[in-house]
Amino acid sequence: MSRLSQESTDRYLKTALAALRSLPDASVLVFDQQLRYVLVAGRAVSQAGFAAEAMEGKKVADVLSPERSAFWEPSYRAALRGESTSLEVQGVDSPRWYRVDVGPWRDQDGAVAGGLAVARDITARRRAQNSLEEAEELLAVSFDNSPLGITLATPDGRPLRINRAFADMLGYSVEELLRCLEQTKLTHADDRGVDERNLRSLLEGQADIAQFEKRYIRADGHIVWALVSMSLVRHADGKPRHVIAQIEDISDRMQMNEHLRRLADHDCLTGLRNRRTFEEATAAQVDRCRRYRETAALLLIDVDCLKRINDTYGHNTGDDVLKVVAATLTQRLRDTDFAFRIGGDEFAVLLPYTSKEEATVVALEVQRGIAEGRIGAGAGSVHSSVSIGVATLDQHTADVMSALAQADRAMYAAKRSKDPVRRNPGLAGLALTES
Repeated sequence: MSRLSQESTDRYLKTALAALRSLPDASVLVFDQQLRYVLVAGRAVSQAGFAAEAMEGKKVADVLSPERSAFWEPSYRAALRGESTSLEVQGVDSPRWYRVDVGPWRDQDGAVAGGLAVARDITARRRAQNSLEEAEELLAVSFDNSPLGITLATPDGRPLRINRAFADMLGYSVEELLRCLEQTKLTHADDRGVDERNLRSLLEGQADIAQFEKRYIRADGHIVWALVSMSLVRHADGKPRHVIAQIEDISDRMQMNEHLRRLADHDCLTGLRNRRTFEEATAAQVDRCRRYRETAALLLIDVDCLKRINDTYGHNTGDDVLKVVAATLTQRLRDTDFAFRIGGDEFAVLLPYTSKEEATVVALEVQRGIAEGRIGAGAGSVHSSVSIGVATLDQHTADVMSALAQADRAMYAAKRSKDPVRRNPGLAGLALTES
């Protein structure tokens, strides 16, 4: 080899060695067949708590503690046999972590001359991994121990994970719900399309979160009202990955709302619909009569002598009379008819698709039913009677007030017919308006 070539080689080796010794977060350790360090370069060694210059030329057992030497020797000897291993270790008296790849070092002929260990600082990755594991653990704990029901499913609705709260809500075990192939059976028949519609809006990008109310069927057959909040978990490229849903049992809230609606729409004493709902229902019927030429009937019912009953027997007896009237209306009417209490002693009945003659039959039947009722009053009993005005509703009926005025005139005519001087036998307490 010429002197120029030797100088170039020496310069190259010096440059390579300097580069190795300057590795910022890695180290290269070369050892021979006697497990003696030939070369130790790179800052990872010093970061791990060792001095490179103190290691070169010494055997592994002389540099490392007995415990460390026993740990590394199997990997080093495996390298001398031509095998490679990888380990993740923490530095000596250091919080830093390293990945160490140990393998054979071969000469120009391919024979194993020793071993090579490359150590890379992976502290940042380990910290990120630990943070991710902690976050996943926290998420798992939150998922499993949430007081609200939570489900994780594929975009096509196949359940992947279900928490205990949701299983308890429906009266099943988690395993039973995960094995349930037909999830739609858990949903009330009238609500089976609501999940698909809201999921479609998420998949099509119409909404980020879908929130809706639906009914589930518990294992015991009872209905559970739930507020469902559904959203998509996406891949990095934006494609749907999972569907996560939070389910809150709102059965008590729905029952309370229904109770409040009933208080707003019904009379507390009799349970019948109140005057507000009477006006709404009658207005709707008048519209149908005018638009579709339907015929309907309206009965206006007044309890006779209620004040006298209250004064003589007390208001509790008077209340019982009103309850008897309400019960009679409920029992004698069709499912399509509507009964209302619209005042202290006044009731109304709306009869859709009913002629004047048919309404008269209903009115007489109601009269007889109420007259047959008996209410206990002290040692005896009282019975009540009513006066009924019948009005027909058709395409010429102007509005609710005109319909009510017709029935009101007929009802007062019925009252007058009970006068002994002006009684009309067979229609006492009942009067019709002219159509």
